[in-house]
Amino acid sequence: MKITQGLIFVLAALLIAPAVKGQKSETAIPIFAYHRFGDSRYPSTNIEMDVFKKQLRYLEENNYSVMTLGNALKAIDNNNLPKNPAILTVDDGYLSFFENAFPVLKEYGYPATIFINTSYVGNKSYMNWSQLEKLHEAGIEIGNHSHAHPHFVNSDDPVEAFEDDVSRAQELFKKHLGFKPEVFSYPYGEYTRKLADKAENMGFIAATAQRSGVLGASTYRFAIPRFPMGGPFATMKGFKSKIKMLPLEVEMTNPESTLDYQVDKVRFRIETPVHESTIQCFIDGRKQEVKERTDYFEVDMPSLSDRRTLITITARGQESNSWHWFSYVVINKAVEEK
Repeated sequence: MKITQGLIFVLAALLIAPAVKGQKSETAIPIFAYHRFGDSRYPSTNIEMDVFKKQLRYLEENNYSVMTLGNALKAIDNNNLPKNPAILTVDDGYLSFFENAFPVLKEYGYPATIFINTSYVGNKSYMNWSQLEKLHEAGIEIGNHSHAHPHFVNSDDPVEAFEDDVSRAQELFKKHLGFKPEVFSYPYGEYTRKLADKAENMGFIAATAQRSGVLGASTYRFAIPRFPMGGPFATMKGFKSKIKMLPLEVEMTNPESTLDYQVDKVRFRIETPVHESTIQCFIDGRKQEVKERTDYFEVDMPSLSDRRTLITITARGQESNSWHWFSYVVINKAVEEK
């Protein structure tokens, strides 16, 4: 993912539109994705500990209810979601979470959801099974992040490869921790609808993808969005702006698939009540002209060169100072991972 998302909000916030009173509040749960903590050797995926501590302090001072992903989804279904929910997730199982982040989370009494790729457990710079067991006992939710962390979409049979790899990880979780995780995170955030369907058929209740945005009541649960908190995104300013975002319901009609990166037009409909004059679309962080058609919006797709490209749509809602956010990832599987 490129260094672009901070610019998206800044550009969005420059637009001003009239407020419309009377809109009901909606389910909106910001989810943040971390990797490394206080490990400056890997700046693109790291957050400095002083910034992370400030983020937790902000959550406490502003009365946020920090939840695991699994508990938040169950609360939505049971209609008992607490006020100001937020979710902290961590990918890959680096040792810096156990050594640096976990002690601070304990001080605040906050849980988190961590996604583990099982083939790396116990390797250098990664947590081992004993540490993962301690985290689980302390209320940290353990999620499945695959076994070998592969690019499933590059497999000859992606669904079969997915099932074999993820099942192996589930068995290792069962063997070492005594349970099988119920939430999943796609390696590299790459997914297709067929992989999402397979994750659901395997018994997971949700999966996270590499696309930014906010979890709402109607969000598709097998491509849940998260805001990255690593490298240039790992700032207090970015955290405070993202935590106030609301979900944007978008029907993406073109491209029809995450692998359909060669389209010449992006077409979408917006279901959320918004001020249409504020609708913006960014592709790889670059603002595009949004053209209004009879029953949809259209954007010219620029030439793409990266393996993953993020299409981000923002708009001001029909409520004062509310901004809504949606993104969709397209994948060119012919491009190697950088």
